[in-house]
Amino acid sequence: MKFIALLQTLVLSLVCSSSLASPTQDLAKILTEMQSAQGQFVQTLADSKGNLLQSSEGRFAVKKPGKFLWQTESPFPQQLMSDGELLWLYDPDLEQATVSTINDKVSQTPAVLLSGDGNTIENQYVVTRLNSNSTSQSFKLVSRELRADFATIQASFNANLLSQMRLTDKSGNVTTFNFTRVVLNPTLDDAVFQFTPPAGTDIIHND
Repeated sequence: MKFIALLQTLVLSLVCSSSLASPTQDLAKILTEMQSAQGQFVQTLADSKGNLLQSSEGRFAVKKPGKFLWQTESPFPQQLMSDGELLWLYDPDLEQATVSTINDKVSQTPAVLLSGDGNTIENQYVVTRLNSNSTSQSFKLVSRELRADFATIQASFNANLLSQMRLTDKSGNVTTFNFTRVVLNPTLDDAVFQFTPPAGTDIIHND
């Protein structure tokens, strides 16, 4: 579930606007304005000493309420997607798909930010602003849940679009996502987020 929680974090927001409001209020505004988004990503994982452990790249799409597609294309294909009710993790090389329902487990991950409810954000995270100027700003989120997978989440924005996210776990490992070609509020059909297992796929139910 940690892998799933990590990728779900990416749908927290794709736009940012400067204001004199509190960091929590700014995040709530971001989430309210972001109804859908799509783009490309490069993901890296480094240990606490900065040694590179993994690298991958692909594309993503998100749509409210609760729909997302996270498709890794290199070095090997993998899909994580949800239609708001079911969560699928598909490994085509293994011909295997894991399916689970969206339940309270998700509310204990950064995916709760999808709600766009400022009160929810404030209840779940301590939000601080790390940087803010005319073209960029960044936020740091610390979970109020002691059992949370991530010690901190850092989101950076440039030219009003999400450019980078850094997630640090309790062991000091850092996962970094760099985003490019981000499009805000595109028209996305619900079918984009629906998964039909190919014939012969081994399906594992994880409830």
